[in-house]
Amino acid sequence: MEASSTQQYSGNTVLSKVLLSIGVLLVVWNNYILPIPATLQWIIFAITILIAGVPHGALDHIVAKQNSMLQKKPFSSTQFYLTYLSRMALFGICWLFFPSFSLLIFILLSAFHFGETDLLLPTSLKKNLAATAQTIYGLLIVLLLLLTHTQEVLPILSIIKKQNADILSIVFETRNSIFIILITLFILIVTFIWLHRIQALPYKWYMDIIIRTSIILAIIICLPLPLAFAFYFGGWHSLHSLENIRKYLSDSGSETISFTALLKKCVPYSIIAFLGIGILIIMATYLKTESVFLFFFFVGIAILTAPHLEVMSDMYNHLRKKDISRS
Repeated sequence: MEASSTQQYSGNTVLSKVLLSIGVLLVVWNNYILPIPATLQWIIFAITILIAGVPHGALDHIVAKQNSMLQKKPFSSTQFYLTYLSRMALFGICWLFFPSFSLLIFILLSAFHFGETDLLLPTSLKKNLAATAQTIYGLLIVLLLLLTHTQEVLPILSIIKKQNADILSIVFETRNSIFIILITLFILIVTFIWLHRIQALPYKWYMDIIIRTSIILAIIICLPLPLAFAFYFGGWHSLHSLENIRKYLSDSGSETISFTALLKKCVPYSIIAFLGIGILIIMATYLKTESVFLFFFFVGIAILTAPHLEVMSDMYNHLRKKDISRS
């Protein structure tokens, strides 16, 4: 059993405390002071997506260029966009012909992506072991987002395939949902015990993970879906990702990049994403159904996830190597 340092790249403590405080305040306000109207919930959801959710993905080309530079490989914008768009198209075709399979893949990819961003593991831990633990951790987050908001999620997922409606209904039954979540939590605990036998971590690391994760999970459970998604994806995940990107570009370049300067770099590609969201809103208005709009939005995020995850994972691999060289 070997003691080891942990990765230092995920966001910063001040940002974490601010976001957790906002999440707790939302829970207290919505549940004990005055319920937040559904319209305002969706406005908050839209604001977080526009300010952080979209911009953190709009930097993929800049991050990919930096990845190539650190790997001492030539970078071609044309090749990057062709590869990026072709993977989006491939995943889009999969959603068209194999929606159930694509949903499963999307959940697993999202789980790994969330876990890789959130869960700081020993820098010397083998990549496949770290990826396993991070995927299980992220899966717990994804399952809580989906399974604790049955009334909002089930109509969206039921659009995927009508014949899967019965299966989804069984999965989303309260008793079955609790069982699935508890099994995932148990597997995560066993994974941590197994990891500890491989590489010992300080007591403070475990306490930080337990306290932080417990607060995040409680916030997700206690908030309605729009606010839960806004808190975790639009706030926690996206803002920490932006901070990680800012650190990455600053450490790798000749000057420190401010958060404002980073957001300015997002503008050109964020505008394209906003146009896409605008088209979805127009379609939803025409179809006059919230579930269809959310389904298109859900699939849109899913199609973007695969190429985005690859770029971000390469970035985190470089940051892991930098942490190892410092330790």
